[in-house]
Amino acid sequence: MAETRAYVAVNAVDPADMVIKLGPLLWDGETEYDPGPQYQLLLEADALAQGYVYPPPEGGGDPGPEQPPEG
Repeated sequence: MAETRAYVAVNAVDPADMVIKLGPLLWDGETEYDPGPQYQLLLEADALAQGYVYPPPEGGGDPGPEQPPEG
């Protein structure tokens, strides 16, 4: 039986899109699994080494420039 490892799904259509879409997914690499034609599965460590990044957490993005107080 194959070793279970962490994989991520990235955009299979747009190579310039470096944001990880799904994951990490624990998968043995052998059991049938099809994330869909829009995704390519990569080992998480390989994806991160290639420059892919996780999206920011919900509500954790850049708030933008600080707004002066009203009044």
